[in-house]
Amino acid sequence: MIKVAIADNHALVREGLKTMLNNSPDAGINLVDEVESGTDLVQLLKQVEVDVVLMDISMPDMDGLQATRQIKQQHPLVKVLILSMLEDERFVVEAMQAGANGYLTKTVSRKELVRAIQITAGGEVYIGTHISLKLLGKIPLEDNKIPTPEEKTESNLTKRELEVLSLIAQGYTTTQMADKLFTSKRTIESHRQHLLEKTNSKNTASLIAYAATHHLLN
Repeated sequence: MIKVAIADNHALVREGLKTMLNNSPDAGINLVDEVESGTDLVQLLKQVEVDVVLMDISMPDMDGLQATRQIKQQHPLVKVLILSMLEDERFVVEAMQAGANGYLTKTVSRKELVRAIQITAGGEVYIGTHISLKLLGKIPLEDNKIPTPEEKTESNLTKRELEVLSLIAQGYTTTQMADKLFTSKRTIESHRQHLLEKTNSKNTASLIAYAATHHLLN
């Protein structure tokens, strides 16, 4: 079971999230507890084991980004999934730089929320569909044309690497990317490693932050 905690200062939002999770009994998700501030969350994680935190950004006392930084220092294995009304690109970038493992808007559907929790719990980064469309709207994924590795862009990334970057930002797993691009998981991992090296990124979250700040997703 994936142990989940909710951090949001709005009781109505917490109730809505609990309802969505309780209506997904087969998802393998167990709601451990809920808190209304980043400070309360930091204290909670000292007492109970949590796999994924659903984190709001705008909270009193300690906001979600501050809490994320502290949690990642004290509990590096805990995954943080930002759930916010803030849709601007800079908040997504700041969240990734703080160490978040994913970003969703509060308009997310129950199905996507469950999928995002499962993906982040598995160690992948998940960017919500609504946010992805804003960030990635101009990147074509040409199913019928496979670009050659030699085709370069101004960012020094191949077109195939940009396709992989696009799918990473949309929350695709390695297996899903391999199926989408008609290639092997080993090849996808190779592209991912090249992306990390070319952008000097430490992990997938920092890779997405780099891509957004350098307009590679526009």
